[in-house]
Amino acid sequence: MTHLSPTRAERKTATAERILVAAREEFGLKGFSRTTIRGIAVKAGVNSSLVHQYYGSKDLLFTEALGLGAGSHETAATHLGDVVAMKLGELSPETLALLRSMLTSTEASQEISAYMDQRIDALATSIGGTDAYARAIVAASSTFGLTILRHFLMVPSVVNTDSTELMATARRWFEDLTGPRV
Repeated sequence: MTHLSPTRAERKTATAERILVAAREEFGLKGFSRTTIRGIAVKAGVNSSLVHQYYGSKDLLFTEALGLGAGSHETAATHLGDVVAMKLGELSPETLALLRSMLTSTEASQEISAYMDQRIDALATSIGGTDAYARAIVAASSTFGLTILRHFLMVPSVVNTDSTELMATARRWFEDLTGPRV
């Protein structure tokens, strides 16, 4: 039996996926403003020109890494549910440090602000509609608030509520919030 080498198309798909996985990791660890195309390329094991070739700009790669393509409210709701699931779990030391510092450090505040603004912009683009930005702001702020209530203020009702129940409720709410408007 002969072993077939991957086709050019298969190699391109694999490269694009490696870049996307690296981008998700970098954006997750560093936020939007501290993540660089070069850093993503290094993590993916490719030249930075390939990142540009496959995804264009850092903004477009960020939107793609979040899984928020234009007009995909189902994907947006799923993504937001996944974010809630992640925020209910263990936060990385980097995320904890950044969030703890956001009210006392101008740099941390600017980092969180830029990251949240980028997420809101990507989500609004994804869900569309005349009030897309308002809905995206409500969705992002509720996720952010849940993170603060659970991990920093340790509000007993939030900490003691089953994570599965919170995730299921959030997913249903996000489906309604991100759904098409007539």
